Amino acid sequence: MNLANFFEGGGLKSHYNIARAVYTTLGCFTQAHELYKRVKQGKADRERNKESSKSRSRSTEDRKNGRRRNQDYDEPRSIVVVSPLGRTLQESEAAIYSAYGNHRRLGDRFEIGDSIGYTELLEQKVRFQQNVIKILQDAAASGRSSYGQIDTAALARASEIAREGSIEALNRQYYRLLDPGPRTRAILAPPSSYGDIPSRSHSSSTRGAGSEYLSEASRYPPSNRTLLFCPHGSMLQQSFDAAVIDLFASHGSHRCDECNAVIRMEPNAALRICTSGRNEGYERRKFHILTKFFLKCHRPCSEFACALCCRIYGVITIRPDEESLARHLRDHSSQELSGDIDIEELS
Repeated sequence: MNLANFFEGGGLKSHYNIARAVYTTLGCFTQAHELYKRVKQGKADRERNKESSKSRSRSTEDRKNGRRRNQDYDEPRSIVVVSPLGRTLQESEAAIYSAYGNHRRLGDRFEIGDSIGYTELLEQKVRFQQNVIKILQDAAASGRSSYGQIDTAALARASEIAREGSIEALNRQYYRLLDPGPRTRAILAPPSSYGDIPSRSHSSSTRGAGSEYLSEASRYPPSNRTLLFCPHGSMLQQSFDAAVIDLFASHGSHRCDECNAVIRMEPNAALRICTSGRNEGYERRKFHILTKFFLKCHRPCSEFACALCCRIYGVITIRPDEESLARHLRDHSSQELSGDIDIEELS
């Protein structure tokens, strides 16, 4: 997407604050991805030059020994592989745009937004840029030539933090427009058994190094008039009985009888995901996400809020459908996934 042409061509009015902030934030993810690809290409070029130098040395040695070989030394072929970091950056950009598109049903009111939403989105953009700069500066200071060995775990986590913060800013903007009257926000408190966990980097299942660069994701719940979870979903998070599942199955309409939201899965179905394992020894692990997990995550507006993020980290992560929530779950560690009774690991 050429954002410059988009703005200059009049595709977006200058007073559309939220829309402008979203597209400039997306541009940061695109730039970070391009930077990473250039770093990877530079590393590949150095390895290719090194291999070519070895090939020439072998050919010279063969000629000296009178053993010329009719052998072609092919240069390594370029293979396009999406790395875990590249996938994280792409998914972060797509998730923010998906959240923005989902809330655009409010029309120009949402695209214009207010100064709070505009400022919060720009803060996420600036923090992400600062984190990327800090990571690159540390790579240079440590003697890693041409940033060829940047801390990809820290960069991926910076992307995740910016994604979560941007989506939460969009959600808060949405709820302010739904409920414009004055109200008092209550801070979403994680269960006391987990204590006050400021970010994922402090968890025992931390995902990577470089967490000192990263800012805490915001913890604002939606409006008091708008529930985060359906009452049935909240009940399932507290109780392991199958009464609500049976009620859902007996209707046959895939509708929750409490909030009327539609869950598009059969009662005994499951979605399968594979964890990337980028910080778990690159071991791929497979999990089944049971229907009950989606039931306990569903919201009255037919969206889904991740129960793991809420319970473990005290942050709100909202996804528009079951597949999107399942993709988000790949960002959680295998330890976090296996700790939920409604997520089964496959052998």
